[in-house]
Amino acid sequence: MNRLHMVVLVASSAVLLASCNDSSKAPRPTDNAEQVAPQPIERSEQPDFQRYFDEMHSHGTFVLYSPAENRMECYNSARADSAYTPASTFKIFNSLVALETGAVRSEHDTIAWDGVARWREEWNKSQDMSEAFKNSTVWFYQELARRAGRQRMQHYIDTVGYGNRTIGEKIDMFWLDESMKITALQQIDLLVRLHNNQLPFSQRTMDIVKDIMINDKAGNATLRAKTGTAASDICWWVGYVEKGTEVWYFAINLDIKKDEKIEDTITRRKAIVRRILADRGIFPL
Repeated sequence: MNRLHMVVLVASSAVLLASCNDSSKAPRPTDNAEQVAPQPIERSEQPDFQRYFDEMHSHGTFVLYSPAENRMECYNSARADSAYTPASTFKIFNSLVALETGAVRSEHDTIAWDGVARWREEWNKSQDMSEAFKNSTVWFYQELARRAGRQRMQHYIDTVGYGNRTIGEKIDMFWLDESMKITALQQIDLLVRLHNNQLPFSQRTMDIVKDIMINDKAGNATLRAKTGTAASDICWWVGYVEKGTEVWYFAINLDIKKDEKIEDTITRRKAIVRRILADRGIFPL
């Protein structure tokens, strides 16, 4: 796995984040617009993270990236560089495209429920984008994708370089039907560029998406994140924590256990991340 796998745009320079066990060098991220001498990013496999997975009887991967500490830590590096269906983590990108294209004018625009009863009760009502993001309402975001349209959606996917850049036959299913795939490291890439306002969207669009991503707050720390569950295959939780001037990015994906309830899936992935963040002093339980 000795290869460069993604590009993170920070300030005016390109930052290459290599896979965790890659020995190549990459420039250090910086918010300083002036040119600075590149510094190698510390990358390491973290076997200590395994105990958090073992406690939740889970198999998967976890990535924690700290620009301030110039360090990227991985558990199960090979899997961190393996691509999976983004599922509802794509709602981050879908929200950006919807706002930029006018599929919705703001996070407060409501789309009427079609009256079809679905398996999650909170989906069965009219709602705005802010609520649909929180509830991970699939039908709402399928409608946003249809409104944006294939051409505009593909344009932004290609421009950003999201995942494998593949839209399948259905504009409202490609992030669910395994047409689109993304790695944990690519998830980190998108989050870094979003936080640093380095995506090809307006500032207003990026600010709104950052706001609807807020998952929790504690003191001066804010946790922004999004879950994703791909049928009976894999589950995600990706996001970042801001505390003062520091930021930490994370991405986890886990195998879904056979016959597991969605509530248990959510509990496992969030519990692992929250424990790691708490033990590192990044965000409390």
